Amino acid sequence: MRFIKAYIDGYGKFHNLDFIFEPGFNLFFGPNEAGKTTMMSFLRTIFFGFPGKKNASDRYEPLAWGPPSNSISQ
Repeated sequence: MRFIKAYIDGYGKFHNLDFIFEPGFNLFFGPNEAGKTTMMSFLRTIFFGFPGKKNASDRYEPLAWGPPSNSISQ
């Protein structure tokens, strides 16, 4: 499966972000608090759904105002 683009709006710290995947292997790296784990959680959530309300810390609810609007293109 090849991803083309992800649009993230209202997922954790991400707000109105277009992320373009390059052909081949994509590696996420950066300093602490850069959003690496948030991006991994976003991809997992897109495929498997949001965790239950019991795990509120794992839900990555929007830090910005407004409802979330997320998508991924293949």
